[in-house]
Amino acid sequence: MKIWLLRIAGFIVGTGLAVLLELVLLMLLSGLFGKQLMPRGLGWFVLPIVAGIACARVAPELGPLGRYASFVLVKNFWSASPASRLVVVAPVFWVLAVGAFVVVFGPYGYSMSSSEYEHMMKVMFFPPAILVAGYFVYKKLVLGRDNNSKDET
Repeated sequence: MKIWLLRIAGFIVGTGLAVLLELVLLMLLSGLFGKQLMPRGLGWFVLPIVAGIACARVAPELGPLGRYASFVLVKNFWSASPASRLVVVAPVFWVLAVGAFVVVFGPYGYSMSSSEYEHMMKVMFFPPAILVAGYFVYKKLVLGRDNNSKDET
């Protein structure tokens, strides 16, 4: 695959993810304040462009012929410590389990309101965020600087 094509795809993906993040943030803040908020300021336009440029620069390395090809990621995953693998696998499992629970059992009824979507997103992403943050706090503060093992995630 051509490098310029990977860079364009990386820019599109990075910009799209930044816009999605901004929309989720706006939705959460709107629910928190109880009124519809509109994006304001230069940051709402600059962040997607910066994220797109950053992803465009990284995309060739993550591409099929890049230095981080999928077999290298799998090798690094299995060479990491069990705790590091748990920090990667547990959040993905949790998000999929909560999504499957909502689809199968329908705890919100036939259709979900915006506040119910907001609640579901909080249940999906808050515990994994706490797990990942707790892991990094443990590594930096409890284990300290002298533990420079291959336990990096």
